[in-house]
Amino acid sequence: IIMRILIENGNYVGSEIITSICKLLINTPSLRENASQQLLSSIISNNENQSLIQVAAWTIGEFISNENGALEILKNIISMPQTTDQTKGYLIIAICKISVRFSHKNETISFLQGLSNSLSLDIQQRVGEMIRLLSLDGIDVEILASNEQTESESNI
Repeated sequence: IIMRILIENGNYVGSEIITSICKLLINTPSLRENASQQLLSSIISNNENQSLIQVAAWTIGEFISNENGALEILKNIISMPQTTDQTKGYLIIAICKISVRFSHKNETISFLQGLSNSLSLDIQQRVGEMIRLLSLDGIDVEILASNEQTESESNI
């Protein structure tokens, strides 16, 4: 049902709905992996749907347990002209979280350096912050830990 709402209503889904979907996934661990995989598949063919991409980026960044090409898909979407700056913000964070989790930091730093020439000050700032963060060994892992990792560590 979530996917259908996002796909059918596209860019008309407000931030409240996006936040509610993310909260649902935080509170329902059994949905996380399946949602991550389905959202990853959906954004390939719905790459103009900003709300779907935002939810997908957040979910994938937080919960995906198998990289399976997710990094390349997100990088391709961030480079598309129809991707808004707000959506790029979600994608940048997701890309960084995945790169830390699956040991692609150097590759990601190089990719982000290419985005540092963006005309958007918000994108320039976020990219600069993430490059600095990814360059700090140890701290990056703690700050960019997924919600799932943070939960399991707090239960120990």
